[in-house]
Amino acid sequence: MTRKYACVTSVAVLATVFCVWDWAIAGSDGAKTAVPKTGQTTSYDTGDDGDLQKGAAWPSLRFTDDGATVTDNLTGLMWVKAPHSLDGNSGAQTYHDALAFCNGLDFAGHSDWRLPNVRELHSLVTYGYYYPALPSGHPFTGVRSSNYWSSTTHVGYADRAWFVYLHHGNVSVSVKSATCDVWPVRSGEWSDLTLGCFFKLSRKTGVPKMTVSPFTPFGGGDNRNCSCPMDPFLLKSVSGRNGFLETHYLRIPVSTFRLCSPLWPATFR
Repeated sequence: MTRKYACVTSVAVLATVFCVWDWAIAGSDGAKTAVPKTGQTTSYDTGDDGDLQKGAAWPSLRFTDDGATVTDNLTGLMWVKAPHSLDGNSGAQTYHDALAFCNGLDFAGHSDWRLPNVRELHSLVTYGYYYPALPSGHPFTGVRSSNYWSSTTHVGYADRAWFVYLHHGNVSVSVKSATCDVWPVRSGEWSDLTLGCFFKLSRKTGVPKMTVSPFTPFGGGDNRNCSCPMDPFLLKSVSGRNGFLETHYLRIPVSTFRLCSPLWPATFR
């Protein structure tokens, strides 16, 4: 007799308290990665998350809707816009079936889809909403307030893996023979952001001079010692033309920087 399990969310409450000051995580190369805001804006008590709203701000344009896919401009990850419209993904799957499904997926001109790790999957969660716990105005369709597999195995129990419960946004663990929903992801064009200086460049259509302002995506560099670039290369172009305003984003290695004017004449590629 074969037993079937569904992912079950259970919570154990531990009375442990951590007090912090403003901080960032230092990577192996010394670059600092700011911890992003949780998305909670309602305060329930003095000094709580909604009161202080600490963390790195989300991009003003959190998601770019590319039609069949959605790029998260906070992390650079590309997600399937309507994951359950994919052939073979209408229902929940076991962990191993979920891995195989994502690894074999060829969709929207990309064949490097995969099952997200637990941090990638949880990066979509906001604590300002629930059912599902996704940011307001997100462009995804058909996403369920259910359990979604991550590719991350429990370090102490190889027969179990972590999943995210999108109803509330909490993370838990389940045996791999259980079934959870599946949401494929790929690294996109911003995934390998390393130490560098990041800029947002805006101009009115037809005007050769553009305004340069710092821009630090989640996982990116530290702009405090950055000024203006020379010999930049285009990392990602966001064709967000609101009226006559064009906005593009650049990453330039620190080694190519020098002091220059706040207004940098340049042209879009």
